[in-house]
Amino acid sequence: EKLKAASAAIFTFVVVSLPFMLVNPYTYISTFTHVGSRGPWETVWALIDGYFSHGGLLHPYFDKFFYHSNVLKIYNANRYDHAVYQWNFDWMPLFLTTCQVVFVILVSLVYVKRKWDIYGFCGTLYIAYALFFKGYSTQFAVSTPFYLLLAAINNPLPFLASLELSHLLQMFAWGSTIIAPEFLRDWHFHLLVSAILIRTGVFGCLLFNRLRGGLTQVKGEIKFLVGRFWGYIRLFLDKKLLLLLSVTLFMGFLSLGMLLLNVENNLSFKSFSGQMTVSLDKWENITMVGLSKGDQVLVKLNTNAWIDVDLVSGNLKTPIERGVRNPFHLKGSFNETLIFFRADSESYTMMFRLAHSKIPFRVTDGLDGDLEVHAILNSSALVFKLHDRGLDGKCSLFRIAYPLNVYAFGDFSLNLRYKIVEGKVLNVFLEVFDDIDEWIYAFKTSENFTLTTNSKDLYGYSNLEGDHISLVALSILIEDNTSAVIKLEELSVKSGSKTYNLDLYAERSSKVSYEIFIERDWVPSVHYNLTLIIFLVFCIVAFCYLHRKIKVVLSRDGLNINCYLGCK
Repeated sequence: EKLKAASAAIFTFVVVSLPFMLVNPYTYISTFTHVGSRGPWETVWALIDGYFSHGGLLHPYFDKFFYHSNVLKIYNANRYDHAVYQWNFDWMPLFLTTCQVVFVILVSLVYVKRKWDIYGFCGTLYIAYALFFKGYSTQFAVSTPFYLLLAAINNPLPFLASLELSHLLQMFAWGSTIIAPEFLRDWHFHLLVSAILIRTGVFGCLLFNRLRGGLTQVKGEIKFLVGRFWGYIRLFLDKKLLLLLSVTLFMGFLSLGMLLLNVENNLSFKSFSGQMTVSLDKWENITMVGLSKGDQVLVKLNTNAWIDVDLVSGNLKTPIERGVRNPFHLKGSFNETLIFFRADSESYTMMFRLAHSKIPFRVTDGLDGDLEVHAILNSSALVFKLHDRGLDGKCSLFRIAYPLNVYAFGDFSLNLRYKIVEGKVLNVFLEVFDDIDEWIYAFKTSENFTLTTNSKDLYGYSNLEGDHISLVALSILIEDNTSAVIKLEELSVKSGSKTYNLDLYAERSSKVSYEIFIERDWVPSVHYNLTLIIFLVFCIVAFCYLHRKIKVVLSRDGLNINCYLGCK
């Protein structure tokens, strides 16, 4: 009966998967492999690996448009992109998967003779899986208590209370701006770690409690299964069944081989790279030919400058999408801009031009609206000429960012000197991204401003002591249909005995390296579809024959219950 159930589960999975494998197998497979490349989050395994953020934000732009096998070619794995994550400990994913399999089997063996406790089995099975799962999100709090209630039905209160405490701490860690604006941000890391440790302790204690005393039964079940192993072998020694299974496996591997061959030979994916010089004065062109309608095209520009891009086919201008890999804190993507479009024609010309002089900062806001920006170098100062054209009836925000790598201890200071030369500026803010608190803090500035660990942010809190700052940004707000001129004279950081002064410059041209990735939707061939259909046909025949064989064996051994009741 167990063999029949297992074969039925496999057969169901194959039949349900067939339509997706016929239409677009790479999209279907990507739904599974994408989860495999994700990193850990908000678990003890994430803490061990050194990842202290969550799993819902850091995904590469435009990854949803490409097959996952090609996403891994476009985006190099790193520590900042959770969707294409680089583990500190390469052995950990295999270790966690192995533990999940082992403990799921252990739980199944412990409950094999407890058919009356099916609810406890379901709950414990979930806990065993969740304990060794690499991630845990706050929304899991909706279902996890119910599974825990099933697993600890006789004494659930201690476990439920502890789990709820961990969920509250986890929500406070991420949602403190709703509960108490910025007051709890300085406790973010402590709250998150406490929540993780409490939850892990609850899962571990409950699993140990449910498995305790069941090891003797597990040994007996293993001996029983080993004893029955020869019976299973005899069942599969049937020549017809062996032939059916052999043909089924052969056709399945043949279909899989066609898919792997396409990936290895890049038959539906190609890329090329080069270098160009972009400037304020003229457009630089790149021509792409040989495209097909529906092709996904991603252009990766390795520069921190904002580049105007026009895409033309014939006399028609085609819309594009612009993105940054990590727009929140720019980690790993300060010098990277992504341009994406879908092809509707066989050839395109992409035209590039600097939107402003190349400066040491990255412009993150202001150039996608009605704000005009001109940057020039005046002596050693960087001068920004801003003009809101008054087209949208809104104020304009101009924001520039620069990456840092500094810890804010007692003598830390960040010095900002600027001067408003002309016009009216509504506000000038200095923002810093705090890695420990996972938050961007904003400070209102003056023309000679020094940021220290005791500086109060916009909400009146001081949250930087002992934290790691990885980004600094300057935001300038001007009124609609007005102009302003601001001279940035100094941005320097002092930490301990080290002082870093940012070199200010403004260049009218820049050399930019680029990579272009083109993916064409894979159209299954007749051979592939035929092979897959033959695989399914033989799978159905093998499944039916196996069930018939099992029924015959049970009847022969006198274990067929229906036959037994009929004799009675």
